[in-house]
Amino acid sequence: MGKDFEMINAVFSTLVEREKQRGAEGINDIERVVLLVWHASGIIGNGGFRYFFECGLSLPETAKAYERIGVENVVSIFHQVRELFPANEIPDNWDERMVLVEGLYEGQAELLEQLESEFFSADELMEQQLAGWIRVNKDVFQPTNV
Repeated sequence: MGKDFEMINAVFSTLVEREKQRGAEGINDIERVVLLVWHASGIIGNGGFRYFFECGLSLPETAKAYERIGVENVVSIFHQVRELFPANEIPDNWDERMVLVEGLYEGQAELLEQLESEFFSADELMEQQLAGWIRVNKDVFQPTNV
């Protein structure tokens, strides 16, 4: 694990703790980018898009966070995943969403595996860009080990 990983993880951990204590309103827009990107990376890394949808992160919000740090290939991957859902709509209801996700994995397993592989191949770029995001916005993240 490199220096960037450790720094990002420290910032992420601080933000997660603050969000637990203060709720979503305790996290500003710039900080939310770090939460969404780092959380999505860990979740998809642990269980693919199935786990991402189980955890209930917002795909559009997460795609926007990746866009803001300049990792366009992941934005494209998220758009492709969203297009697999009927009318490009991902249900908010967990049970409804998971029925659709299981159907996607039954009918589109190869495509989803390919998209997951492409997602993983962007990890190094994501880490560099996210570290850059934190450094550019260091005034927002102080005193969190930036």
